[in-house]
Amino acid sequence: MAAKLISKIICLAAVALTLPPAYAQTADDYRALKKQMEEYQARTDKEMQAMRSEIDLLKKANADATAGAAPFVNGSKINISSGVTELKIYGDVRSRYQYDQTDQTLTEPIYNYDPVTNSYVVTTQKYKYVQRSDQLAFRLRIGADIQLGDQVFGGLTIANGGGSDNNTETATEDFDTSHIYVNKAFLGWSPGEWLTAVVGKQANPLYTTGLVWDPDVTPLGASEVIGPSGPLPGNGDRFSMQLIAIQSALLGADQMPQFIVPAVNDNNSHIFGWIADEQIKATYHINKDASITVAPGFLATFNDIHELPADYDSAYYTHDMAIVTAPGDITFSAHGIPAKLYWDYAYNTKGAGRFEKTDNLTNHSGTDDVAWLLGLQVGQNIRAGDWSISASYRRIGEDAVVPYLNDGNFALGDTNIQGFDAGLAYNFTDSLVGSLDYVHAWRLRPDIIDGTGFPIVDVNGFDILRVDLDLKF
Repeated sequence: MAAKLISKIICLAAVALTLPPAYAQTADDYRALKKQMEEYQARTDKEMQAMRSEIDLLKKANADATAGAAPFVNGSKINISSGVTELKIYGDVRSRYQYDQTDQTLTEPIYNYDPVTNSYVVTTQKYKYVQRSDQLAFRLRIGADIQLGDQVFGGLTIANGGGSDNNTETATEDFDTSHIYVNKAFLGWSPGEWLTAVVGKQANPLYTTGLVWDPDVTPLGASEVIGPSGPLPGNGDRFSMQLIAIQSALLGADQMPQFIVPAVNDNNSHIFGWIADEQIKATYHINKDASITVAPGFLATFNDIHELPADYDSAYYTHDMAIVTAPGDITFSAHGIPAKLYWDYAYNTKGAGRFEKTDNLTNHSGTDDVAWLLGLQVGQNIRAGDWSISASYRRIGEDAVVPYLNDGNFALGDTNIQGFDAGLAYNFTDSLVGSLDYVHAWRLRPDIIDGTGFPIVDVNGFDILRVDLDLKF
């Protein structure tokens, strides 16, 4: 219809251009032309009204077809639910090369025949063994954060690797395809800046260094953050404080058997352990470049056990841990370069019982119940051209932290270990970061003895070199 209107206007303009000059027209010719113009104007008005009616009908049809969905934005063909007020899609891709060297002491039995007793006498022989391996690995994560009004929010992240600590998947010789796993799926509520509550599989809200919690672990449970993220009122914008708590299920029987007990009246199921961790995070800003943060806390693990058979030792099967934690840091500027001194401390108050009953070990020491870390980072990685270097030393007692929950990048997540971790990172662009990390670790106590009188230690030390290329989008 619009095309017809445009063609009529063009024809009328062409006719007008072919008319003789105005002074050459008679009065009758003028009246005839005026009448033609009035008739044309009437037809044009009628056609314009018809076009408006057709547009209104199209708008109504489109509204009916997209009921419950938000209108198109900037001509986009993507629709989202009308309840979604904000949607953020993000992700990251990692390529990794890793070299591992493990120094081991292996014990080999030797059978010697004794003709006097007509039997074999068993002795042992120890020998050193070095195992080396290198591997290529990658990681892909894609996520979405969703805002549903002013108070409710949620999120979902999928990843290729199934590991709970980093999702990095090792390449295989057969070039196998990857599985997709749910890394995060959560729903949250924040009625104001003083309270945020989240349920589901979520990012860990706790302030942590990796000594107790691996930063890549996404716990399944509930968390609460009480207090604003910014400064508290009335203190000159210098002091901030939050209470942070999380209650989560521990890993399943295939990943953390020492926290699982046989289920009563069901030989095919297991009882999951639980973990609760609370901390008070407080930050004091000395000036615009310097601040101090401390976050004392308490972590407890327990099992949901209501009844056990009489022949079960409940102390052996509960495996509870009660860990006092104290991470913190001091940030400052060194000649205009941001820097951070950081530390962490953990003490398992039930370490002795766990050492003897859970691990079936006999020569407990106070060293087994304590873990600590001290490190320094210079620089930061935010924009293109940024760089950072870091170095830390840590000691982790046999029963000081929850196994498999601490940072898996240090000595493969082992305990009864001590060592150094050094790294550097460089921003090629705002989103692309290359990093190099080296770990050298060795046994904290090589003399731990099991219930049969033999040392449990077979791995003496680790050397790990890791090269990563990470792209965020």
